[in-house]
Amino acid sequence: MYAHGDELLRYRVVAGVIAGRVTACGRFLEQILREEPSALIRHEAAFGLASFSRRKSIPLLIASTRNDPSDLVRHESAIALSMLAASEAIPYLEAGARDRSQIVALSCRLAISVIRYKLRKSGAPIRKLGPEARAKVRAFARELLIPRSNA
Repeated sequence: MYAHGDELLRYRVVAGVIAGRVTACGRFLEQILREEPSALIRHEAAFGLASFSRRKSIPLLIASTRNDPSDLVRHESAIALSMLAASEAIPYLEAGARDRSQIVALSCRLAISVIRYKLRKSGAPIRKLGPEARAKVRAFARELLIPRSNA
């Protein structure tokens, strides 16, 4: 995806996009979450998607919570789902609560609590992923499972 190998530069670009609140950056952040070799930068992209309240990214965030090779990215994706009050992610977060990484498992449990709190507070019903969104989760999961160099 990137010709330039400077991780710090890529980090600054992502942080700048998030700080600038550029509304058209959602697809860019999704691409970074799927393709970026640096876990640090994928982690920032997950945060950015939640910061922009990008609900279209929920299937990708679920897939990265479940399948990203980095504990840091799985953790941040779970937190991003809680920021989006993504009730449709609860079954996946419950599975993530048994993650091999203690921090990821804790983040998934925390995300479930936050989502349930937000739903009680708002009175919104728990949403479930429809067949199309479940297919997106599976597709994104396959993409994330493709081995990366420098992951």
